[in-house]
Formats: sequence, structure tokens, C-alpha cells
Amino acid sequence: MRYIIILLAFMLTAPQAFARPLTPAEYASLNIVIGTYAADMEQLEFGGVMKVVPDRIINHYSGIVEMSPEQFRKMMATQTNEIMSHVTIHSFKVSLHSLDVTEAQNTDETAVIYAVVPYAMLMSLNGKPYNETSTLLALYETGQWWLVRFDPTQTEQLIVVYPFLKDVDF
Repeated sequence: MRYIIILLAFMLTAPQAFARPLTPAEYASLNIVIGTYAADMEQLEFGGVMKVVPDRIINHYSGIVEMSPEQFRKMMATQTNEIMSHVTIHSFKVSLHSLDVTEAQNTDETAVIYAVVPYAMLMSLNGKPYNETSTLLALYETGQWWLVRFDPTQTEQLIVVYPFLKDVDF
């Protein structure tokens, strides 16, 4: 009996994060955002790619560099265009098959739904082909889906803005 009480106390006081399948409406709206994102990636249209980076991230980092969020998005798109000027993206494929989302709450008590979404990108750099497989972080916050493509070494930067991600395995 004592173990049941301890387990119950833990369950009631521990932060709750629940993984569940996407609802049909979530799937449909995420599929549209990812389809647009994939097309922007393939066309090297980084202004479009930057539009789906979460406002929370843009606001945080634009404040650090003392720019408006709009200026920061534009600067990031320009820099990405320059960095990627020798790259051709042949395909950017994302799999939403059997994707689960997790419900969480940010420190300001904003509800967030997130999923780690696998992708595969075929690209060439100066004519040499490369395959990249990694993940996007899809976040549903403030009534819309946001996407973050990042390197695992950038996880600490994400945790500054989304602390609930600290235990997520990317």
C-alpha cells in the first residue's frame, strides 16, 4: 500500500508530458506547413524557411543582437542564402508516418505540442552529392505549427527558449 501511495504522489506532482498520435486536423495542418517548408528548401527560398521558425526563438535571439524580429529573420535568410550559394537541394523529404506528438508546457505556461520529425535531404555541394538524414522539431504553439531544423550541437540553444526539451533525445 505504501508503494501505491508513493507512486500516486509522484504521478500527481511530476510534470506531465504525454505522447500521442497526431489528430487528423493536426496531421493536415502540419502536412501543409511541412510541404511548404520542403518546397522552400528545394528552391533555396530561405525567406520562406525563416517564416516558420518560432516567434519565441526569433524574439529571444533578435533581442540579444538588438534587432527587430523582422530584421533578424531577414538577416538570417540572407546569411543562409550566402552560406548555401554553392548548394543545390535535389529533394527534401519528410515522413509524418506513425508520428507521435508530445504535449508540454513552457515556463510561461503556454501549451506546446511538439514532435521530432525525420527528414532526408539529397543535395550537392559544388557538384558533389550528399545525403543528409536528420530531424526537424515541429512545435504547435500560438495556434500554428513552427519548424526548426537544427544540428544536435544546437540543443542547448533550443533549451534556453523551450526548457521542456532538455530531456528530449534528438
